[in-house]
Amino acid sequence: MPNQDKYDDVMKLLENERIKRVVTAAREEFVEQGIMNSKIKNIALRADVGEASIYRYFTDKNELAKLVAYLYWKEMYDVFESELGPTLQSNISSLEKIRVFLGLFKTLLK
Repeated sequence: MPNQDKYDDVMKLLENERIKRVVTAAREEFVEQGIMNSKIKNIALRADVGEASIYRYFTDKNELAKLVAYLYWKEMYDVFESELGPTLQSNISSLEKIRVFLGLFKTLLK
């Protein structure tokens, strides 16, 4: 399980609608342009906020990228936990555990 305190802090931060829009816009921008090529100006335009607002919430693009990466990791962790948690704790064979694990990858790739 990820650090619950950090997760709670992030979720509290995302209660702010403007921050949530910035994070969503940053994720889209990072996917389309890559983190290195993304510009705070473009993220601000996507989020419909001023650039200064982004810098009020985040010290720089790296801090924003870390938050986006953490949220993405948390989504993937939750998927794996919900799909594999019960299976990995069961008494099925190792081979069957591998089959379940590969089945999950197949589902994720689709």
